Amino acid sequence: DQPLTEEYCLYKKNGTCGACVDACVGALEMSGKPMTVEEIRQMQLDHQAAAARAVKAGFDGVEIHAVHEGYLLDQFTMEWTNHRTDEYGGSFENRCRFAMDLLDAIRAKVGNKLAIEYRISAEELIEGGAEMPETIEFAKLMVKDHKNLMVGGVLASIQPDELEKATGIRPH
Repeated sequence: DQPLTEEYCLYKKNGTCGACVDACVGALEMSGKPMTVEEIRQMQLDHQAAAARAVKAGFDGVEIHAVHEGYLLDQFTMEWTNHRTDEYGGSFENRCRFAMDLLDAIRAKVGNKLAIEYRISAEELIEGGAEMPETIEFAKLMVKDHKNLMVGGVLASIQPDELEKATGIRPH
C-alpha cells in the first residue's frame, strides 16, 4: 500500500489541473479482475431493480453516474481501462455496449415511467481516456437508440451551441 500523495494524481501528472480528488489518486495502480458476463448481467438486474424502486417511490427520473476515470461504468467506455477481448471490449461499439445494454435493461423494466439521464465525462484529460470526438459519437449513439434519454456531463471544453451543431443534442 502506497500513501495517497499528489505524485499519484493523474491530473498533476498530466499538468492539467492543480486540484486532486481522492477518486483519481492511486488510479495508476488499478487492480482487480474483469467482470464476468454473468456479473455484468447481475449489474443490469441491480440497476433495473433500483429504477423500479425509484418509480415505486414516486420519482420522475434517475441519473446514472458514469463519469470520472476509474468508476465502473466509465471503465467500460475508456480504452485506458477496458482491455476486454469479448463483446464488451475492443472496438468503440463494443466499449459502449455495457452502457447500451444497461439502458435497455432499465427501459425493459420501467418503460417510459422514468426519465433517465446518463451522465458522462466529455474529456478525461488522460491518455486513453474520453476525448471530445468519441464522447460526441457516444452521445449520438445513446440518443439514437434511446430517444428519451438525457445525456449530460462535463462539457467545459465545448460550447452548448457547438455541441448541438455537432450532435443534434440540445444541452439543458
